[in-house]
Order: sequence, then structure tokens, then C-alpha cells
Amino acid sequence: MRTRFAAILLITVVSSAAVAGQAMRNVPRISIDEVKVLMAKKQVVLIDVRDPQSFREGHMPGAINVPFDHIPNHVDQWKKEKRLLVTYCA
Repeated sequence: MRTRFAAILLITVVSSAAVAGQAMRNVPRISIDEVKVLMAKKQVVLIDVRDPQSFREGHMPGAINVPFDHIPNHVDQWKKEKRLLVTYCA
């Protein structure tokens, strides 16, 4: 079983804000150690879903900021992405 840690990392791609809530309950979770391995292999896109102010105050190296309510605007772009999408909010 995978190790879980306080800052929950979620793997998700959602098509609308309405679907997002339901999808969040069903997505796999991964540990920070697993994310680090993926980062080292350049096999992950880190998506910080917090507000821009929080992102500016600090974020994981290489992360992009897409506030949670803006996720639906990026779905078409992310469907083409071959790397794993990892969202986080802490």
C-alpha cells in the first residue's frame, strides 16, 4: 500500500466543476516520495490548485498554478499530456 502524507496529492483530470467534486473522491493518491521519483524522471506535471497568492508564497519546484476553479479551462490541453498530472493544495 502506498504511503500517505499530510499534504494530500491527488491525480486528477476533470471536465467540469460539477464533476470535479465527485471525481476528487475517486482519484488515486500518491506519496511525496512517489512524486519525487516521477519528478526526477520528468514524468509528472505538478499542478498547484491554490489561489495565486498562496502559490507566490511558496510551491513545489516546477509546479504550475491553476486555481481549482480554473481546472475546467485546462482540460483540453491536459488531455494531450503524456506525463502524469498531479494536483496538490498544501
